[in-house]
Amino acid sequence: MAKPASRKTPNRACTHLSAAGRHERSRPGTGESSAHMGRLPNPSSKATAPVSEPTPEQIATIAQTYRLLGDATRLRILLVCLQGPLPVNEIARRTEASQSLVSHHLRLLRAARLVKGTRQNKQVFYEAGDDHIRHMLADMIDHVAEH
Repeated sequence: MAKPASRKTPNRACTHLSAAGRHERSRPGTGESSAHMGRLPNPSSKATAPVSEPTPEQIATIAQTYRLLGDATRLRILLVCLQGPLPVNEIARRTEASQSLVSHHLRLLRAARLVKGTRQNKQVFYEAGDDHIRHMLADMIDHVAEH
């Protein structure tokens, strides 16, 4: 059976680290800058890459994510999960919350793909869902520290 031809994904932007240490976006193989890819400029800074215009569904997901992070306990849990895979009892100890409360919040964070759990024997170890979560929180911490 013949292998199907690979499909090129049009308009997909790649993020790379510039010489100045900033994330920049470009369309693979074209050398086009983000300004030519239908992206909205970020009015607050010329140094950051422009942001894509989200769909209504993406806006709803982003709003739900920020609602989840609006709870201080959930935010503390997520920040602890940035430190690496940890079992529920360790997350509870570090956040000074009960195990049942932490488990409840982890269920919500997991459903939103903000954390992921890996089962090892009888324990589940939780960590940040991906690097996007880590960068988003690091940027918010930096933002708060600046003001």
